[in-house]
Amino acid sequence: MTVAVNHLSCFRDSLLGELKEDHLTARIHTHAQSSLVRGAIENSARAVWLLGPAKRQTRVSRRLALEAMEVRSSYRLRTLARAPAKRTQQERENQLRELAVAAGVPASDVKKTLRSPRYHDIVREAGDQMVLGADIAEFIWSGCSSLAHGDLSGTLGLLNKEIVARDKDVAYTRVTGSISGLYWSTVGAALMIEHGFNLYLDRAARHY
Repeated sequence: MTVAVNHLSCFRDSLLGELKEDHLTARIHTHAQSSLVRGAIENSARAVWLLGPAKRQTRVSRRLALEAMEVRSSYRLRTLARAPAKRTQQERENQLRELAVAAGVPASDVKKTLRSPRYHDIVREAGDQMVLGADIAEFIWSGCSSLAHGDLSGTLGLLNKEIVARDKDVAYTRVTGSISGLYWSTVGAALMIEHGFNLYLDRAARHY
């Protein structure tokens, strides 16, 4: 949740310019601001995905799955940086398997439980738990991801376009940021963040 709010705060700073007398400048970027909105909804969705299940064992299992994914990523980075750790990756993964069994996961299900989750599934399930719904949550996340990657599907499908000239079958097009698209994506991210904090407060109060 901290990471989600940090992305949204950075987005606000990138949006608002200096206030001069009674004029405030807002800067709309074509791609970069959508990267920040994606970071906001992706991280808050992960929190909702973690905190949402009613069963505590499910929540613990998901936390262990994320830790297993973190272990794989961190050891990959260490390999690239040629900076070996004191403990091996196998030792870390064995520890996670022991924790899973201690949390009540049957030994036959441990491998499946510690499998790395896909963000596509995380975002959809998180959206399905709240007013956004799975499809809209995925649309916001996927659309922002497309713009973050510079994909044509997002650039041509989600941004404002104005044809300024034509040459036979070629259209020269000016592409600018979409205020409405950025606005509604941010609304969705803010709703996901709010839901994540509400879940956190609920779980902390109930102690289960």
